[in-house]
Amino acid sequence: MKQTKPEMKLPLLEKELISEKKKLAEIEANIQRINESLEKTPPDFSFRDVILSFFGALVIGITFVHKGSLVLNSIKMNGYHTIGVLLSTIIILLVVIYVIGYQKVKNKEARPLGQFMFKRFVTMYGTSLVVAVLLVYLFGINQNLPNNLALINTILSVAMPSAFGAAIVDLVKRYFCLC
Repeated sequence: MKQTKPEMKLPLLEKELISEKKKLAEIEANIQRINESLEKTPPDFSFRDVILSFFGALVIGITFVHKGSLVLNSIKMNGYHTIGVLLSTIIILLVVIYVIGYQKVKNKEARPLGQFMFKRFVTMYGTSLVVAVLLVYLFGINQNLPNNLALINTILSVAMPSAFGAAIVDLVKRYFCLC
């Protein structure tokens, strides 16, 4: 058996050491990517979020628009009820947006609360109102209403669960990483 000199083993060891350092760097990079994906920091807002909110509002809104009691109760609502529905929808949406999204933001200086909340609120409530108007007119519910106040009450009543449907999509997206 031929014995190698210790000097000859040294370059082989250096090559193996360099190879192992490269593998270690790759493993560290993979661990870093995994950690970043597990942090669930809310991604930047995009047009995809608008589309997802629309479909979430549509799915939930369509289940409520056919409820006869919703339309009958909307006809009987007075101004206080209308304001109550509107304010409770706004408050609940703002709380949901804050709890689901903004609490998970790491760099709050780079993503101000007002900007974060405004974009999401306008998208969720705006799409829910569009969906509510669309559903009320699409299914001819507006023709069964006695006056414009009843129409507004019905739209706001359908928009309330629709807004929560839009928010649920955001919740599902955050926790199941449909980014």
